[in-house]
Amino acid sequence: MKQLRWVLAALALAVGLGAGFSLEPRDAHADRLWSERENSTAALTPDDPVARTSFNRLVKDVGPAVVFISVEKRSGLPGGFGRRGHHRDGLGTGFVIHADGWVVTNNHVVDGAESIKVRLADRREFEAKVVGTDPQTDIALVKFEPTGQRLTVAPLGRSDEVEIGDWVIAIGSPFGLAQTVTAGIVSAKGRVGVAPDGKTDLYEDFIQTDASINPGNSGGPLINMRGEVVGVNTAINSAGQGIGFAVPIDMVKTVLPQLKDGGRVKRSMLGLMIQDVDQEIANQLGLSAPSGALVNEVVPGGPAEKAGIRPGDVVLAFDGKRVDSSKSLRWLASNAGAGRAVTVELWRDGKAARLDVTLAALTRGGEAPEVGEAPSDSGPTALGVRVSDVNDELAQRFQLSAKAGVVVTAVEPSSLAAKLQLQPGDVILKVGKAAVRTSEDLAKAVARVSKGQVITLLVRRGDRELFRAGARE
Repeated sequence: MKQLRWVLAALALAVGLGAGFSLEPRDAHADRLWSERENSTAALTPDDPVARTSFNRLVKDVGPAVVFISVEKRSGLPGGFGRRGHHRDGLGTGFVIHADGWVVTNNHVVDGAESIKVRLADRREFEAKVVGTDPQTDIALVKFEPTGQRLTVAPLGRSDEVEIGDWVIAIGSPFGLAQTVTAGIVSAKGRVGVAPDGKTDLYEDFIQTDASINPGNSGGPLINMRGEVVGVNTAINSAGQGIGFAVPIDMVKTVLPQLKDGGRVKRSMLGLMIQDVDQEIANQLGLSAPSGALVNEVVPGGPAEKAGIRPGDVVLAFDGKRVDSSKSLRWLASNAGAGRAVTVELWRDGKAARLDVTLAALTRGGEAPEVGEAPSDSGPTALGVRVSDVNDELAQRFQLSAKAGVVVTAVEPSSLAAKLQLQPGDVILKVGKAAVRTSEDLAKAVARVSKGQVITLLVRRGDRELFRAGARE
């Protein structure tokens, strides 16, 4: 009898394990807002004949988690696309990340919403509300109360594992056509300067894909061959064919807990004005490669100044993570946490250096000092530069021969100034035929050039005078 009980117990255990039950401790991801698929049973491999002929299994697995979002807005750009000042419905996409009705979408899809409706793949509709938004990553968290059949959840993967050339699919609602599936490859990573609506304050690190993305796809998932979300489809290139951009899911996972708990993201700051390092700057500073973030200015009284960081330093690593560009430093510093002490690795005077910095809280209006944007009431905003009238201190810092004029002190990445290859230390002499002697002269001259028109600058760099021209954005 005792042996029979042991046999029955063993059979029960075997049946339980076969049915998907486990005696292991509760999964560490179970308490998260989202699920992560370590070993997807729906994963397609190169040995699977279906993988070579169809994405059908992926669509069946993840498609039901994708939702169509309709939004009634007060004003602005409906769903990120449309004309200003018109009150109409906006359209977008989202995807379910928790069975309790939590949905990820783009901030520009729900921004300014008076009402939101979520429609599932099975046509069930629910009223929804915005729980949290983060304009700087263009991510929003939406909640609805599900009834009826249990929701399908889209597992989140890891975008840092995505490789250029990987197959991906996009599921969304282009032009309101819900549950539309397109396929392509990851065509590039780390794209910047492609923000929707021309925004310049985003934390950009986009995944580029040739999977067709159109207006209405915003907020939908970019899915890898394991059936995991690796990006949130966000922006398109209106001048390009088959080029779309997605926010990496690792970036999204960073902000989701704060959006759920507090409705917004609290960030930290270093207090620097920074720019990318190009080959010319790398050569001048003795760097082996054009990488890192060049410090143009240090915010007085900020964490960087207190730690001893100086203009001319190049930040190569932050908190043990490599800094490839000014954008990557801005992202790392903003998410490290106010009050934390981190180690910053620098290149200074041809040598490596290390400093410890205690980060401060980034205020709601404190984005500009971190990226070196021009003041909002200044004409140079159209160029994407910060400028100053030449004084003795600037003349000495940039080794200027001129004692008068307008000198560039910072360049906003991906701006018109960056495209024109302006650099800190450049002295702007003319805009068109108008001479520039003061910052006010520059502001007035730039303001006279309409958007879309070509703006021509005469710039002195060292002992050379250069012309730079491009269409004003």
